[in-house]
Amino acid sequence: MRCALGGGDAAFDDTRPCIFQEFKNVEIMTKMILMNERGMVTLPKRMRQRIGYGETRGILVAEERPEGILLRPGTVVAVESYSPERIAEFESADAELAEFAVGLRKAAKKGEP
Repeated sequence: MRCALGGGDAAFDDTRPCIFQEFKNVEIMTKMILMNERGMVTLPKRMRQRIGYGETRGILVAEERPEGILLRPGTVVAVESYSPERIAEFESADAELAEFAVGLRKAAKKGEP
């Protein structure tokens, strides 16, 4: 473990074996990172490579935790795209359902089961 806070290069480097059983062969990397006035941070290249981003851009999920902010790789899931025909099917089904609901209300007013 190397810690050079306050003098020399202002980096904090901590690479150690993880204590969790399911990650027993994984090393944890800890770095001191500066945040600018706009709240932007730059992750070190080695850290980006370890999470699979290397030279490319990526999406991170920022999760607020009691002990700080956890950044983890995120993914974008494609939302289903509907064709005009499929949208027409939905609209038809909605109209059918609305018609059925009107019939139910009328029957309820008449006291029919």
